[in-house]
Amino acid sequence: MAQKRFPNSMFGFEKSTVNTYIENLTRDYEEKLTAKDMEIEKLVAQLKNVNKKYEYIKLEEERILTEKEKITKALISANEKADRIVEDAKETVTAEVVELETKAEKEREKIVDIKRELMGMKSEAMEMLTKYQSALSEIVFNGAEEITEAKEEPKKETVEAQAPASDAGAWNVQEADEESDDFFG
Repeated sequence: MAQKRFPNSMFGFEKSTVNTYIENLTRDYEEKLTAKDMEIEKLVAQLKNVNKKYEYIKLEEERILTEKEKITKALISANEKADRIVEDAKETVTAEVVELETKAEKEREKIVDIKRELMGMKSEAMEMLTKYQSALSEIVFNGAEEITEAKEEPKKETVEAQAPASDAGAWNVQEADEESDDFFG
């Protein structure tokens, strides 16, 4: 615009050309100014949208951070509880193992005592069987001698034999006619 040349007239430049130029210049300026105002309004609207988005994102970030802190605290708390539960379980298991080992030891001692009693009973039973066997052998041996004597002395009707005294008591043998063939009867 600075290079614009106006035609000359008698007293300077031609007034209508200068006025037209100024009007054109003003119109161009106003159009550019209006375009700039519209662009400014558009940019202001965009800025408002960006600011709204920024505020929303900022609030969302704060919410997310708050949630993250809550989740972190919950995880830490859950880990601590889990650790406590594991420790309590270990203590409980240890106590139960000790208790079970104690019970097992008592049961082993009972079994040992029962085995001792059984061995004692077995020993006593063997002793009794040995005594009864020797008593029966003695009865049979004495009975055979008495039968031999009875054949020699026909008048004697009763034969009595006594076993040595034992826990079961004395044995008596009656006449041969009264004896039963049934051992248990």
